[in-house]
Amino acid sequence: MRRGLILSIEKVSLTTYAFLYAGAVLFFAIVYLSMPMGNGLIATPGTSPQEIGFGTALYFSATTITTLCYGDVDPIGWSRGIASIEGLVGLTFFGIMLTKATGSRLSYHVYRLFVSHAENRLDQFCSQAKKIETDLRALLELTTTAFPETPTKLPENAGTKPPAQSEFLKSFADAIASLHTFSLGFCRYLKTESEEGFLADSPEHALVKASDDVSLTIFVLKQIFLALSNQAKAAVLTETNWKRVTELLNHWQQISKTISNQSKNAEMKAHFQAIGDMSRSLSESFFSVPRDVKRQPDQEFPSGEL
Repeated sequence: MRRGLILSIEKVSLTTYAFLYAGAVLFFAIVYLSMPMGNGLIATPGTSPQEIGFGTALYFSATTITTLCYGDVDPIGWSRGIASIEGLVGLTFFGIMLTKATGSRLSYHVYRLFVSHAENRLDQFCSQAKKIETDLRALLELTTTAFPETPTKLPENAGTKPPAQSEFLKSFADAIASLHTFSLGFCRYLKTESEEGFLADSPEHALVKASDDVSLTIFVLKQIFLALSNQAKAAVLTETNWKRVTELLNHWQQISKTISNQSKNAEMKAHFQAIGDMSRSLSESFFSVPRDVKRQPDQEFPSGEL
């Protein structure tokens, strides 16, 4: 709401404010003339309010809205309160017009700085997403080595796991931790930009590029789950990994819905909608039922297609 008010003020031209300022002077002059007996203006002691003409009322209104108030015309009765209101209106208009007159170039530079900062932040998120995607693709290639066949029973002792499997489990946990941290940070950034009203000013090409990198990361993550057997999934999805994956998928679904509803750019909406659909598909395919590895070591995990 605050951001919307600022944008509304900035969109109005300085010429429009000047006309509104002059209109306020004229409006209050008419109000002073319309006041009943004993509540209008008085020029000198002993002069009745009816003897105050439009010119004098206009003069008093102009000196009041500019807060000059020479004192040769005084308000009486209700006009005192009206004069106070006019003074506040004048100060508000003066502040806005002064800012418009001197701050147009400054606003342009501030906008350029914001766009540059937003683009740098989004580039950083893209770099993080690409690194995580690379790590996940390396894990995808290791799945057949780490889990060559579906075991009849999950190993009860971690020390009995083959070296390739132990390496895969450790790398998988590290990749999920990185993806979780990245997703929460990126979603928090997008949510803040959206709530503050700055999302519309963010560079659209950078947002689209970042959304593509996120989509690829989620896509590779789902390919890993599709490549693993049910018992292998039970091995890699420890309680911590399960919680992290579920959390990050929920965050992406929420932020996808928010941006799809608020963004006016059709391409951006489509890209983030794709993230939401992919996250929902992955969540429904592998994380729609509660997990308890200790009590259900041979739990079956439903599979799904993208």
